[in-house]
Amino acid sequence: MTGVMIYPLIYSFYNSFFYYRITEPHSYHFVKLSNYIKLFIDPLFLHSFKITFICVLSAVAGEFVIAIIMALLLNKSFKGREIFKILYLLPITVPPVVVGLGWKFLYNPQSGMVNYFLRVFGFDGLDWIGDYDMALMSVILVDIWEWTPFLMIIFFAGLKSLPKDLNEVASIDGANSVQRFIFITVPYLSRLFVIACFLRVVDAFKFMFDIVYIMTGGGPGDATEILSIYIYRQGFRYFDIGYSAAISFILLLVIIGLLVPVSRSL
Repeated sequence: MTGVMIYPLIYSFYNSFFYYRITEPHSYHFVKLSNYIKLFIDPLFLHSFKITFICVLSAVAGEFVIAIIMALLLNKSFKGREIFKILYLLPITVPPVVVGLGWKFLYNPQSGMVNYFLRVFGFDGLDWIGDYDMALMSVILVDIWEWTPFLMIIFFAGLKSLPKDLNEVASIDGANSVQRFIFITVPYLSRLFVIACFLRVVDAFKFMFDIVYIMTGGGPGDATEILSIYIYRQGFRYFDIGYSAAISFILLLVIIGLLVPVSRSL
């Protein structure tokens, strides 16, 4: 723990107060809070920050809604339910790099299957990840496809723990399925919903790097340049270790800022 996590974390925080470029080893010097001050006047950082929030919140909201619907469907008995359950869980078993490569081929404007089916139904093909206005939405859809099963498993387990007596009594009193969901299921599982969404938000801040890097590399232009991509670019393309360390700790503070109020409310 000390060698792999604690020391690198402290050393990275220490470097965030220095001007440190790997390509300029003799220019290493203390710059106080300059790297942090630079963040708030750097338009690329502010843009990446905005893109990250749009990406994370849109993806988690979509995953939440679809996961609830799928969990409710799976909670009912129907023919082929077990097969459907297995098929629906497959996306989370695929490594993110493979997901990114696979969807990059599917989104190909000339030979991709997505545009092929659009043309079959009489629509024009789209440049899903090459168009500035389409790229971010395309990445969000892939994240929803991959991680909705994660939330679905949690919600499905919650529905299985729901006392059957509550729904039976409500049915006798004349409540329909929508009313039972709103007034029984949601209040009973509200804490589970909060925990699941919080876990997914934190994961999305950290783990969207793989898919975005493979599919778009942050492009076209800066359309999908989320914070993790921007940190990578500053640290491993421009070799500005001090500045990239400062961005990393701002991202850490954002995640902690989300963690504290949620943990206190539980």
